[in-house]
Amino acid sequence: MSAPPGEAQVTSGWKQFGTVHLVSHSRFAYESLWKNVWELAGALFVATLRPDVVTLDVKMPRLDGIEAARQILDERPIPIVMLTAYGQDELVSRAVEAGVFGYLVKPFRETDLLPAIQAARARHAELQALREEAESLSEALQTRKVVERAKGLLMAREGLTEDEAFARLRRASQVSGRPMRVVAEALIATFAEPS
Repeated sequence: MSAPPGEAQVTSGWKQFGTVHLVSHSRFAYESLWKNVWELAGALFVATLRPDVVTLDVKMPRLDGIEAARQILDERPIPIVMLTAYGQDELVSRAVEAGVFGYLVKPFRETDLLPAIQAARARHAELQALREEAESLSEALQTRKVVERAKGLLMAREGLTEDEAFARLRRASQVSGRPMRVVAEALIATFAEPS
């Protein structure tokens, strides 16, 4: 089956060499986008269709599949599996460096594809959870630094103990209904203003 360049085609299986596949887990269908459109709008298709997994070939006309993966990942974190006839160490290393989650070398059976996709999705979910946890920890650390700085300013300017300064910040947070970090940042900004 073929579709005109630039049009998506939903199929019940996966296409042969040279097409870009957007795999939608919710529909268990493969939406194929023709490779010659990729350079014009590939990342846009991924952003618009929001697939669960993208499979790419390493060798595509005018644009390397690994570079396409890099561009996709720059726009949106998504599990990507490379499906290719090229298994050279240099290509695999580049793909891993770009952030792909799987690499299948042809020939492979169609039954090899689903486990590779499932593994890529699982690893991607784990990485996302770790990123979110790291972001949360970073946010908590930044909040603690701001609160500590505000406490220090209250202690120095108001002659309060550390516990009294913290209690004042906590009380201001509760009364205003704002997070303690917001209150602390406001205090810091107020004390930083020249009188």
